[in-house]
Amino acid sequence: MILLAIDTSSVSGSIALASANENLTDFKIIYQQYLSINITHSETLLPEIDNAFKKNKLDINQLSAVLVSIGPGSFTGIRIGLATAKGICTGLKIPLIPFNTLELLATNVYGTERQILSLIDARMNEAYISIYNHNLSIELPAELRPYDQICKDLNEKYLCVGHTHLITNNNDNFAFALAHQNIINASSMFSLLIYHNLPIEYNPEIINNTEPTYIRSSTN
Repeated sequence: MILLAIDTSSVSGSIALASANENLTDFKIIYQQYLSINITHSETLLPEIDNAFKKNKLDINQLSAVLVSIGPGSFTGIRIGLATAKGICTGLKIPLIPFNTLELLATNVYGTERQILSLIDARMNEAYISIYNHNLSIELPAELRPYDQICKDLNEKYLCVGHTHLITNNNDNFAFALAHQNIINASSMFSLLIYHNLPIEYNPEIINNTEPTYIRSSTN
């Protein structure tokens, strides 16, 4: 089967394709592409998806499921990505599988012995944060904090990933991911799909009822 992953949660985004057997024991990422930050996702997303299938000599009707990030992040970007994913899934009658963007970032540093502090700049002097343990279980659900309160009451040892420049605490409790690990990758959704053993099942209610995780009502 062919799986498509879409992330449009920030000004730059990405898409990825994977090929797998039905039980996901034979799994291969076959394509990944970052979307341009110079023009909007509404102009780039569908052409990039079409290009991905053409480059891999695939037909859209071969698609088995769409994985999509639903935030938190850019209000406009998330809305475009989710609407596109829903449209594809509705038209082809295939599963939609949503993912939290903060967990996608945490996946980039999976294996650390520290707790993972995942954060995204929400602008307006605030950040979205969440904390995961080394097994990617949630220690702190996603919430919105002012920049100067990001580290409030955080007393463990953390590996920070995402917009780590927002962390101003300079002590041994806070270590920082490498630059390339701070990028949200659409292909991370494939890893989470397998890691969490998520079902790939067509359910129209999931397609209809999945909504963006905004936390704040509107963020661009």
